[in-house]
Amino acid sequence: MSTASAFAINAPSLLNASSLKKSTTAKIGSFSAKFTCNSSSSSSSATPPRLIRNEPVFAAPAPIITPNWTEDMGNESYEKAMEALKKHLIEQGELEPTAAARIDNITAQAAAPSATVGFDPVERIKTGFATFKREKYITNPALYDELSKGQSPKFMVFACSDSRVCPSHVLDFQPGEAFVVRNVANMVPPFDKTRYAGVGAAVEYAVLHLKVEQIIVIGHSRCGGIKGLMTFPDEGPHTTDFIEDWVKVCSPAKSKVLGETNGAALDDQCVQCEKEAVNVSLGNLLTYPFVRDGLRKKTLHLKGGHYDFVNGTFELWGLDFGLSTPTSVKDVATILHWNF
Repeated sequence: MSTASAFAINAPSLLNASSLKKSTTAKIGSFSAKFTCNSSSSSSSATPPRLIRNEPVFAAPAPIITPNWTEDMGNESYEKAMEALKKHLIEQGELEPTAAARIDNITAQAAAPSATVGFDPVERIKTGFATFKREKYITNPALYDELSKGQSPKFMVFACSDSRVCPSHVLDFQPGEAFVVRNVANMVPPFDKTRYAGVGAAVEYAVLHLKVEQIIVIGHSRCGGIKGLMTFPDEGPHTTDFIEDWVKVCSPAKSKVLGETNGAALDDQCVQCEKEAVNVSLGNLLTYPFVRDGLRKKTLHLKGGHYDFVNGTFELWGLDFGLSTPTSVKDVATILHWNF
């Protein structure tokens, strides 16, 4: 709906040349309103003009004034106001040191850039997808056509949820190459249909349905989950709802590290525990019957890895072991002492 239809003025049919001479017109830009002052030309039988229709307005008129805003306008006005305040207080002899410091503090806070200014999450997602579609999706139609028919990844990867260690980014996995599970501290709990059904479902699907050939558990440097494991008390009430109970999945790694590095700095212990926790997870994978079956048939292989984003290095190791009939969690704890 246009401005004219939203704001109707019915006066033109009631105005003549003489009345126009005595009328007052207020006009700004393209918007005008006319107020008639000629009483002699009015008729008692004439219907007075209506300025607004008696119906809903579905569109606002175009802006009367287009503001011309510059980045320094707000700062300039604020600085002038603060300077005027200072000047007034000085003239009145009331600018005490405390008040002056307070004004300076307020000025500094106002001048400091906000960390959230300019961040639009919707726009970030929009531009991110646009870049992906333009640079990857459209340029590789054969790949995405093949993926539309199904997936057959060679790898299953357990990685940390840490935003700095995306395995597809670090190892340059392409779509369809890796079936990825990410959680706090890249841990794999032992087989348990009740407590860890989510992880169990992922392992079962990857091994039995996708027929992955490699399961890789990847730890990383500066892992907050591992630091929590090393510092949370072993006994007593928890201070978190989920985290402490979860990271204790790899408690055997903590015990091993403390036994071998007694008195070492916490940072050094965490580095070792980051790798030992990977071995605990590899051992826990042996408690899944379908994983053990794949290892026996040589259709499945387990590997451990560690990504150090501080130094830009990556370690990868395989484990040699002999499998017997059903392994218990206690047996797995013994296997953790393999050297690599």
